[in-house]
Amino acid sequence: MPSLSVTEFSIPTANSTAFSITAGADGNIWFTETGGNKIGRISLAGAITEFSAPGAPGGITAGPDGALWFTEIGGNKIGRMTTAGVITNEFAIPTPGAAVHEITTGSDGALWFAEAGTDKIGRITTSGVVTEFSTGLAAGSTPFDIVSGPDGALWFSESDVLKTDNANTIGRLTTTGSFTQFSPPTANSVPQGITVGPDGALWFAEAGGNNIGRVTTDGNFTEFAVPTANSAAFAIVTGPDRTIWFTELTGNNIGEITVPNPAPPAGTTADMILRRADGTYLIYDLGNNAILASAQLAQVGTDFQFAGLGDFNGADTTDMLLRNGNTGAFQVYDIGNNNVTNSASLGAVGLDWRVAGFGGFSGNPGETDMMLRNTNTGAFQVYDISNNMITNSVSVGTVGTNFVVAGFGDFSSNPGESDMLMRNSSTGAFELYDISNNTITNAVAMGAVGTNWRVAAFGDFSGNENETDMLMRNTNTGQFELYDLANNQIMAAFSLGTVGLDWQVAGVGPLNGPGTSDMVLRNVNTGAFEVYDIGNNMITSATSLGTVGLDFQVGGIAADPPTGNSSQAAQLAQAMAGFGGGGAGEGLNTAPFGADTSQQPLLTTSQHA
Repeated sequence: MPSLSVTEFSIPTANSTAFSITAGADGNIWFTETGGNKIGRISLAGAITEFSAPGAPGGITAGPDGALWFTEIGGNKIGRMTTAGVITNEFAIPTPGAAVHEITTGSDGALWFAEAGTDKIGRITTSGVVTEFSTGLAAGSTPFDIVSGPDGALWFSESDVLKTDNANTIGRLTTTGSFTQFSPPTANSVPQGITVGPDGALWFAEAGGNNIGRVTTDGNFTEFAVPTANSAAFAIVTGPDRTIWFTELTGNNIGEITVPNPAPPAGTTADMILRRADGTYLIYDLGNNAILASAQLAQVGTDFQFAGLGDFNGADTTDMLLRNGNTGAFQVYDIGNNNVTNSASLGAVGLDWRVAGFGGFSGNPGETDMMLRNTNTGAFQVYDISNNMITNSVSVGTVGTNFVVAGFGDFSSNPGESDMLMRNSSTGAFELYDISNNTITNAVAMGAVGTNWRVAAFGDFSGNENETDMLMRNTNTGQFELYDLANNQIMAAFSLGTVGLDWQVAGVGPLNGPGTSDMVLRNVNTGAFEVYDIGNNMITSATSLGTVGLDFQVGGIAADPPTGNSSQAAQLAQAMAGFGGGGAGEGLNTAPFGADTSQQPLLTTSQHA
């Protein structure tokens, strides 16, 4: 694990004794102040609000009913508070002197809590029915905090900051009653709060060691020092956007940690970017026709939308470009090892200029340039992008608006060149434009295809070097057709069969292995993904990738690790897939997620003519 950065926020009430912390259903972080008899709320921006609470509040959790449930150490009760700060109920614990500390929501829809004074674990339903269970642990093994682990077991810290006979262990309890104990590296660390981190490990606070600890489900530990000395890190919880929040019992602070995503697993050959309507971006590592891992990248304001993927900083091919739909501003996000490593503004362009696509139009090695088109005049402008800056802007000429952009690729077979394919929206005629050094050097008519055929995707489907092929689909019959393009000509056409309309193209990338052009499809009804390996102008196999909720839509697919090829023909095809073939992106400020609904539903099973 790399070093972690910690941000601290001071609690308004002095000597508040910040005890427990949880992520509320309202999107805020909530914590208890045992010394101040208050419950606090902190926004993700760090704004703190405090509410009065009874009985020296201890543990707190977001309940299954959307309310906050908390323990009363002094009152021997369980309390319930709404996210508006109103206390609605208090329920007594049957055993006197239970010293109920932490509480959590279990997988059974009830609340579970630890009794430090009795070495018991209790359960309370949302209607207030309490049941208590003996843990069977030896004397001195005091369960403090408890959480449902990623492995289906209950994980808990075994210590009490008020005792001297601490076990100094992290415990694991299975649903069948099997106990396992693990010891942190730091002696007398006094582990307190525990939570499941965004990385699938257990994170815990060490009040005695003044550390934040991390333990995997197989018992491997890592520890990180808290910046404020003797702050007694106490409770801990995972918040949104890969953050971990913790209380400092004596430091009177709330701490925040951003946890880096793990690097892509071995065998990763492609990445897929997905976005939810609330601006949450995910990255999926793909390889050997499988989803190998997934992670959250960031949450960006919803006024910014996905524009495309490319090598905008000169170091990789998986940088993400977003555009503000209100101002026309562009923002690039560098992505490395499944993490956003940097963000830079590229400036703004008027909204009458729409993104047409990306490619190596300048011919500069390792550079992905952006092509914009004026929706009123049909004029094209290319923007050279390097080191996260627009370094040059060149007019490429004007094409009548009856022609729409079909896609970009190496259609002329000239190495290092990105050409543009356009199509007449009325006649179906294709026109190819060779682009080199930011100039249209040649224009070639490539014939016409009926307008009931729409462009689905681009990639190297034939396996011929320096070639970008085109995939088309009949929107009436479901027939699928592949066109080999080379030397500015359609060299051959191959039928791939007739297919179901409930599947659409999500993108093209090297999912089966480096250098391949495989097609990812998604079911518009279920969210299921399917990968189709294409080689020698045939679909060679079809494999399920699993299902992702329909609240997430696909942005694009990029090669990983980077290819280092400035022409990046396969990547260009992947980027264009997000635009929807046949000019679906022409009327949009950015590449729309799921824009190909009417054009690109594809195969449910592999078929050949």
